[in-house]
Amino acid sequence: MPILPSQLALTSPADGALAIAAEARNANSAIQTCVNSLLGILDDGAAGQVLTGVGTTLTWGPTYTAYTPAWTGTTNPAIGNGTNVGFYVQVGKLVHAYGSITMGATTTFGTGTWAVGLPVAPAARFGAARIGTALSTDASATALHHGVAVVNGSAFNVAYPAAWPSGANTGVSNLLPWAWAVSDELSWFVTYEGA
Repeated sequence: MPILPSQLALTSPADGALAIAAEARNANSAIQTCVNSLLGILDDGAAGQVLTGVGTTLTWGPTYTAYTPAWTGTTNPAIGNGTNVGFYVQVGKLVHAYGSITMGATTTFGTGTWAVGLPVAPAARFGAARIGTALSTDASATALHHGVAVVNGSAFNVAYPAAWPSGANTGVSNLLPWAWAVSDELSWFVTYEGA
């Protein structure tokens, strides 16, 4: 017996789960067929699928994967006892990533402008596109510098205006926007098209 559209109900409770309910004989079988069809349409084999099905419920929400971003400079910095962590999700070619580098007592800062590795190589056409936001936090002075994440190959640099509101863009480095110290943090959120 087919299930008519009027016999199906889609609901989305506050927890983000998308539920399909049916009122008909053999409803579980029909719902499972519907779930499998939707998963087949939405599953393109990419990492971090956002739609999963269990029984008669579809769950909508990203599954983020942890990664350790490469952190480089003219002379590379070393995280020591600080933390360097990132998370990303990829849906098709769309990549969302966020993370932070928090300086520890044994962190060394290298030299030159820093680059932070992306979890997935960006599409070639991006060049020097601005793909996200970044925040430099000076814990001892409670100072903040907002910046933009600018694609640089398979990584990004953080640029911020040296003088507000119209200063030239300056890259975050071992000495800028300040001399980094324990508990200072560089954090970011980026969105871009993967290769």
